Amino acid sequence: MKKIFCKHHFFVSILLILALSTITWGQTTSFTATYNGQGFADTTCNTTFNIVGLEPSAAGTYPLFIYLVGTTETFNNDGAAAAAVSGMAARGFVAATIQYDSGEFGTCSQISGKAKCVFNPGSAASAVANLCSRAKADCNKGIV
Repeated sequence: MKKIFCKHHFFVSILLILALSTITWGQTTSFTATYNGQGFADTTCNTTFNIVGLEPSAAGTYPLFIYLVGTTETFNNDGAAAAAVSGMAARGFVAATIQYDSGEFGTCSQISGKAKCVFNPGSAASAVANLCSRAKADCNKGIV
């Protein structure tokens, strides 16, 4: 009987440790920021757009996850964007959704310009540079 109790106690202890570590790992803190993006009919990164995100509350640094919505979707919708950001932050990413001019698909040069404003790590005004400068973000660990 003593062996059964010890085994049961051991497994309950392991489950409790796993449950507590999951709860701690999954806690997140919200943040907002801005970056300079390419607005409607613009050719440069001169329009202020918003960034909304979550990051793990636990100490440490984390890789970056960026979620971009499709054409005509709002960047901070409560559907896919919120679920993706929340889920990735709970898994240990600094996770954000980025606003950009998504009103129409545009030409290849317009799409390229928008992407440059978001992803250019060499520009301090880009969304990636802004997010990578966060204390919890370590973009050397990856950008997804």
